Amino acid sequence: MATTTRQKDAAEDVVIAGAGVAGLAVALGLHRKGVRSVVLESSPVLRTSGFAIMAWTNAFRALDALGVGDTIRSKHAQIQGGPHEARCVQRNVLLETLEAELPRGTIRYSSKIVSVDDDGDGTKILHLADGSTLRAKVLIGCDGINSVVARWLGLAKLSDSGRTATRGHAGTPTGTASSTR
Repeated sequence: MATTTRQKDAAEDVVIAGAGVAGLAVALGLHRKGVRSVVLESSPVLRTSGFAIMAWTNAFRALDALGVGDTIRSKHAQIQGGPHEARCVQRNVLLETLEAELPRGTIRYSSKIVSVDDDGDGTKILHLADGSTLRAKVLIGCDGINSVVARWLGLAKLSDSGRTATRGHAGTPTGTASSTR
């Protein structure tokens, strides 16, 4: 008599979908509080594309709480002319700084979630593009504009507002930003 045994799905308590700024910040915040998490990122490496983020006082309060505020400050000049902290933070520097503070193995690259199911007891079953599955007690969606997690939750698709923005970041020969008054 032939018997078949189903390999048990891998399991994690907390899974974060997406290794962008939000996903890595959530993972680092949980790590600082002693909560282990796993970040699933669809790309094979950290995606540092994009350019810069204008970070103000409240953003630096959050970065300070994560323990990386001073590192980011040391790499980005304060914009002159106002009473508040304001810096144009390069996205790649922010992502690399967050990644460096996480325990090795926290981010699993080439781990694209294609669908999510609920097994009825609250555990989420994540189906990955490579055919594997992962069970999670908690699933946090930070997987961007085409979010599989948002789709699973039944959230409405985003609509185009018709607005655009142009951003820039400039340095001087000394590597610091300058401004005119």
